[in-house]
Amino acid sequence: MNAEGYYGKENFTHDDHQALANMLKGHVMVTHYQNGLYDRLYQGWHKYTFESFKGSRKADAGEEKPKTVGVLYCNFQPEVNSRSLFNGL
Repeated sequence: MNAEGYYGKENFTHDDHQALANMLKGHVMVTHYQNGLYDRLYQGWHKYTFESFKGSRKADAGEEKPKTVGVLYCNFQPEVNSRSLFNGL
């Protein structure tokens, strides 16, 4: 099975998520809203959480989009390079 078969599907099943997790090779980053299924599938990976807005929900006029917790899973230790706005000045 190749990853291209997943794109265009309306919804992933739990089996689809499991199959995708099994086929990931090399250095991989996966991001998703926080949930137990992903915590189990990517157990042992580096996990970083961040606050985000729910991108799939449209806000009504004058309403702010609801916030959620996003998670980034990495099967490698990412190198973080911070740069100052004024580096090199």
